[in-house]
Amino acid sequence: MALKTISPGNYLKQLWDIFILIIIIYIAIDLPLRLAYNQTITNLFFEILVTLALAIDILIKFNSQTYAKGILLKDRKQIAGNYLHSLFLFDFLATIPFLFVSSMFPAILVLRWLSLTRLLKLFDLRMLISRLRHQQIINPGIIRLGVFFFWIFLIAHWIASLWIYVARIEQLDTIPRYLDAIYWCITTITTVGYGDISPVTDLQKILTMAAMIVGVGVYGYVIGNVASLISNIDITRARYLKQLEDINSFLTYKSVSKRVRQKVNDYYHYIWDNRIAQEGYEILRNLPPTIRTELSLEINKKLIQKVPFFKNTDKAFISDVISQLEQQIFLPGDIIFKQGDIGNCIYFISSGTVNVLADDNTTVLAMLKEGDYFGEIALIKKVTRTRTVVADYYCNLYALDKTNFDLLLAKYPKFKDHIYETIKQRQKEPLKTKTDT
Repeated sequence: MALKTISPGNYLKQLWDIFILIIIIYIAIDLPLRLAYNQTITNLFFEILVTLALAIDILIKFNSQTYAKGILLKDRKQIAGNYLHSLFLFDFLATIPFLFVSSMFPAILVLRWLSLTRLLKLFDLRMLISRLRHQQIINPGIIRLGVFFFWIFLIAHWIASLWIYVARIEQLDTIPRYLDAIYWCITTITTVGYGDISPVTDLQKILTMAAMIVGVGVYGYVIGNVASLISNIDITRARYLKQLEDINSFLTYKSVSKRVRQKVNDYYHYIWDNRIAQEGYEILRNLPPTIRTELSLEINKKLIQKVPFFKNTDKAFISDVISQLEQQIFLPGDIIFKQGDIGNCIYFISSGTVNVLADDNTTVLAMLKEGDYFGEIALIKKVTRTRTVVADYYCNLYALDKTNFDLLLAKYPKFKDHIYETIKQRQKEPLKTKTDT
């Protein structure tokens, strides 16, 4: 029996990707500095470990499911074909321990420079970061900001290493310390240039000019992108604050009373604090029916758990009900419907409590809580609302309109029987006031 390919969501695979990411960062930092100071392998065991890890990574990639043009490749032949035509050559060259070989043949200088082929593993960064975004482990804005600062540091580190290398091959009196080199690099890139460390040779002057050009490019990129990156770290909050600002400006322009303005603000604060995204339901409509149904079940699973009747019904019924529900928010004191209104929907309580009022619209006959439903009598008996119902606290309700309600009654006899049984019980048992319960 052939072994299965590794899923992108596999926990061990994700840990391995993080491990390889650490190794890539180590190589990108250590190797240029080692070449700059003309150092050889100091820890053979660690060099073997890194080489072995890079080789194992190739084997894992040949057996790992991957995305190509938006399609998840699961077949091993397709995975191998895609890998061979993408990053295999870079990964293979990075696996060869040229620096170790050069320590055995020090006269062949080209071997030392060939060790830079390990930097080709940096191409893996794009794929690893893409997987992090796909898995939604970290906020995409934070990932983009982190990648940006990583490359800024890495470029500065490489330029500092070049400064050290130039000083060594130019046979200057002193080889600069790394701290001095990175200090020179940062002051040059940021165009500060205190002048305490200045280029002396022509090669150093050329390197300084190149660093300045890089600095100009980095400065332009910072001005154009960092503000956007930071604002997009929490794009949902930014959108919410902008919407609230626009609403308050509109209310001020229309001279809306303080009481109504406060009520509007309370509504939006409740929406934000409970992460209730109304626009998410618009997104659902653009999805294929099967995915839309599955996602609706996931989003509304708390409601399904709270309504007792849903626990004893089949998945097909729940899918039909959930796909037809419309979310509605009511603030404390809001009238959900009045006695005598035309009944056009049944309500399921996801969170909050509602009061059923007597004919005087003051006495509370009953309090309904999360998991309860109400409004079915007017739909079944085709009469107007028999009671007034008011939100006692912030309420998150889901409404099922009369048309879909009638279709469900016809399609699912058990649901119809349950509704009729509930109506009978509510008519037999007189509603108790809050003081009696």
